Amino acid sequence: MLKAMGSESKEKIAGVRPRGEAALSRAKAQVAELEAAADAHAHLAVHNADVYAHENPWTTVGVAAGGGAALDAIIGVLLAGR
Repeated sequence: MLKAMGSESKEKIAGVRPRGEAALSRAKAQVAELEAAADAHAHLAVHNADVYAHENPWTTVGVAAGGGAALDAIIGVLLAGR
């Protein structure tokens, strides 16, 4: 393809490469920042859940049991349909 375009096109394409690499580097940096922010939010959510579970153990047990019962009922319905 480059041969068909000629040497002038090769020079133009060579000039585009640094800009593309710079844009890719900026995108990678932005993704790394978003990943770090998401990781910090996840750690905070886990810490808050841990604190709540220790301060309210019976509520936590009740919610877990209710969630387990609901999941069991859903699985039962799905298996009954087979």
